[in-house]
Amino acid sequence: MRNNRVLHIVSSLGMGGAETWLIKLVEFINSNEKNVDIRIDFLVTNGKKDVFDDLAIKNGAQIHYLTLNGKTTFSFIKGFRKILKENNYLAVHDHQDIISGWHFLFGLGRLPKVRVSHFHNPYYQLYANYGTSFSRKIKIKIGYALIKLTATHIVGTSSKLLQEHGINNSRYKKQEIGPLHCSFDIIGENLNKENCKKSIREEFNIPLGKKIILFVGRFDSRLILTHPRHHKNSLFAAEIFQYLNSDYVLLMVGANHYIKEDFVKFLEEKNIQEQIHLLGIRHDVESLMCGSDLLLFPSRAEGLGMVAVEAQATGLQVLVSDSVPQECMVIEELVNFYKLDDGPEKWAEKIIQITNRPIPQISKQDLRWEESNFNIKVSIKELEKLYMNK
Repeated sequence: MRNNRVLHIVSSLGMGGAETWLIKLVEFINSNEKNVDIRIDFLVTNGKKDVFDDLAIKNGAQIHYLTLNGKTTFSFIKGFRKILKENNYLAVHDHQDIISGWHFLFGLGRLPKVRVSHFHNPYYQLYANYGTSFSRKIKIKIGYALIKLTATHIVGTSSKLLQEHGINNSRYKKQEIGPLHCSFDIIGENLNKENCKKSIREEFNIPLGKKIILFVGRFDSRLILTHPRHHKNSLFAAEIFQYLNSDYVLLMVGANHYIKEDFVKFLEEKNIQEQIHLLGIRHDVESLMCGSDLLLFPSRAEGLGMVAVEAQATGLQVLVSDSVPQECMVIEELVNFYKLDDGPEKWAEKIIQITNRPIPQISKQDLRWEESNFNIKVSIKELEKLYMNK
């Protein structure tokens, strides 16, 4: 059983959605060792420790650190091939989109039989965030070609995402293709909504009667809604509060150190600074979801939108942009899709409408959860089949 180890390749083990899922997998495997036939190791390609490294090691994962950039390509190849040679992995599962094709090229001759290329990011982001020069655009095209030549499986966080990247059975005839949803322990700890609400109100001095709206996602690096790297739409979320009275409070969770000063200035200019709390990175998001009245998720594009799924698992209603794949909807009574083009004023009206109607009561034992691939107990078995090529 110990020999069935899988190498997951990530840029870092930071607070991203994919990384959070992978850590949940490692924890689940460690706590259910007798019932799970695989173990997970990591290759971190930025060469640095991050938020989840210690937790991964504590739960039995081995972490390899290599740095891949223009100056370190040859040392990366040497180190990568050494890792593959010494560890006899059952599979390699790469989470870096088209870069996975390059990784597989570097490992040729040492790669295991199962090689998974996992797409997490929307197509437009690939070009907006990375493909900003002619040489990089060429690298992207070569990356797709390398995946076609070297991967055995191509998966994405949603079917919509795979379609955006042009990945289908007619173009990639040798690969198994399909969605592979991130997952978590849906049953988990039973949080008490009233206790969660009380805790939030006490921490942020929010009076009774005020509605608590939650935003979860890294802050965008520019205060320009049309900027190509504007992704999570954090500015749009704040702008909505120009049209909501003081009965509504917004808690914004996510990395913001690179934009916080400018963001605070924006809130002051719009005179909404008293309604909006910038929390930064938090490790109690589930409790915040449990105690809030609505998750606000106006993202411009998503691979899936796991935060919307996690919110549903706590019974929280969700207002999500129609740019997000509908595959994020597990409990349809809780999810409200809305057009970004309608603007912040219309979104404010929608928030008022949703938060003033009766809240659907959903059991965590709902069969829609039990049978969903978002349930870690279901997804771990699917991963075993994939890695063991059953």
